[in-house]
Amino acid sequence: MKRIASLFITACILLIWPAFPSAAQPDLSKLRLPHKKVGSYQELIRSADVIVFGRFGTRTASYPTGVPIGSGQLVNYVQPLRVLQTLKGPAQPSVSVLTDGVEPLPKPSDPLNLTYTGPLAEGEYLCFLHKVPGTNLYSLIGPWQGLYPVRDGKLISLQEGGFQHFMGLTVPNVKKVVDDVAAQRTGVN
Repeated sequence: MKRIASLFITACILLIWPAFPSAAQPDLSKLRLPHKKVGSYQELIRSADVIVFGRFGTRTASYPTGVPIGSGQLVNYVQPLRVLQTLKGPAQPSVSVLTDGVEPLPKPSDPLNLTYTGPLAEGEYLCFLHKVPGTNLYSLIGPWQGLYPVRDGKLISLQEGGFQHFMGLTVPNVKKVVDDVAAQRTGVN
């Protein structure tokens, strides 16, 4: 009797399961990232869904968009970021970060380099991230404003748009700044 019940349940699941639509992953070549800058480091902290310290490896997936930009075309990139510490937002072992860039790479003096990060180099970073709606992806805020390489335990504020307030801070120092900004917003001291 148990065997018949088990077979009946299995048959029902197999017949009913296809009736439920699976969540469709959006076409990553169709996504467009906002390149809106924020006005202050406090606004950067408040607008981030997630602030994480982590490590980018060498894996990068490319999604050509077909959109012409300058003498090249816009390309979306997805890279896994192994999270070492979460400063704001839900703790996760890894997040997938969506960036965009131009291929072929523009010359270093090209102003497009101030807008598009392209794929990120291997290494440790502190990232201020927005959730990309309708996906399991995150994108950098700013985008350069949301990216801080960490060298010898200290943050580097990039010339392309990083806030000098973070220059030379350690990750624990930034965690304190994040907590202070959150306390200011809630009125707690």
